[in-house]
Amino acid sequence: MTSRSRHPGETAGQAAPGSASAELPRSEPGARPRALLLSAGLVSAGAVVLAVGALMPVVRGGSPGFTAGPLLVVLALAPAVAVLYAVSTGRPGLAAGLVLGLTALAPGRLLLDLQLLADGSLASRPELFLADRLLTLPPAGPGLWPLVAGHLLTLVAGVFAAGTARDEAELAGELDG
Repeated sequence: MTSRSRHPGETAGQAAPGSASAELPRSEPGARPRALLLSAGLVSAGAVVLAVGALMPVVRGGSPGFTAGPLLVVLALAPAVAVLYAVSTGRPGLAAGLVLGLTALAPGRLLLDLQLLADGSLASRPELFLADRLLTLPPAGPGLWPLVAGHLLTLVAGVFAAGTARDEAELAGELDG
């Protein structure tokens, strides 16, 4: 509930008796710090797992098309560092927005990586695996599972960040209550 939507004489933690806001109290700034911290922690854990998965072979008997491990580690960790910076500087809206952006990309990235499980020879991830010979259904390697886990952690983080993003947008006046 924002100060504009409160009834006269109503304080931040109270609602007017019989009003709709008495049943559904709105969040005030900082009301979801645990959810945002949990979201930042999940994104960070997902980033670390993605970095580990990028350094391991994703298909047994296969190799990457080019050396991209260090770049993949940086690309996995940089968004998590940005989220942690936003949380530590007291910008919950920015942190939630960053997490939601990562969450929006996670399903597509998950499907791309699961293609390595279905048929690695048809996957389009040359930075992780390039079929240098005709392999019929190469088995998944140990690096595939950390990649899948990292994407799933990112999706779960988005669930927790969505409430914070909604609260911040409502407080900014971008959404109607």
